[in-house]
Amino acid sequence: MNRTRTISEFFLNLLWGNGATIMAEEEYEELGPEDITLEGPRTKEALVFLKKLYHYSPPGSPTYSWGEMRNVYYTGKVAMTQYEGRVLHETLTYAPEIAAVTGAVSIPTPTGEPGPTAASVGGYVVSKGCKYPEEAKDFIAFMATGKLFVEFLHSVPGHYIPPMKSIVWSDEYWDHPVFKKYGDIIKTLIGANERGIPLNREWRTPNPVTSEIIGGLVLTDMIQDYIVKGTPIDEALSKCIEEIKEHMPK
Repeated sequence: MNRTRTISEFFLNLLWGNGATIMAEEEYEELGPEDITLEGPRTKEALVFLKKLYHYSPPGSPTYSWGEMRNVYYTGKVAMTQYEGRVLHETLTYAPEIAAVTGAVSIPTPTGEPGPTAASVGGYVVSKGCKYPEEAKDFIAFMATGKLFVEFLHSVPGHYIPPMKSIVWSDEYWDHPVFKKYGDIIKTLIGANERGIPLNREWRTPNPVTSEIIGGLVLTDMIQDYIVKGTPIDEALSKCIEEIKEHMPK
């Protein structure tokens, strides 16, 4: 069975939106097995909800990668998918008749309020020890601001949401036909971005364990065990907890 982190990241939206977490808020060096918070009723509720969604999705959906999450929408196989703004761009390109009836909403939560989202964050890095660090920082500032950056963002309208409010609400950024016609969708994406949590910052501070869990497909295995293989929910969750313990620093 194909294993991808796509289903893990999708599940995080449901997990966090239901008030559950993977880890307690603790300094990385102090993390121990007692700080694993995944095994609880809110996690089970999120898993049960995901399984209900599964019955409305095409065969093989628990093995989807991001490409499948997009193309099942613009090919008309599903009426709803979860992804960033590239879905709108590709739907406009390949199925304008579907784009005409396309909208965007936040993933629902039990409280009815918009919940946190799993943020796929892209960025630049200046490596420690590089020969020209200040020049590198200047180049990043040049690349990540101004007209050139806006042109880059417009290459796939709405997909990459700039983190700087001075750009995301600027006239230059909004000066694009897609934004003018589908402004409500773009604003929904911006709102989701503002509530975004990077995958290794469940508590807004870096946690390498979370990265290892997601990158190691530990959550994916739990989801596929429960949804596809029919493993009882408590058994699938307990197995996941044991795998998480292997990644703990102590």
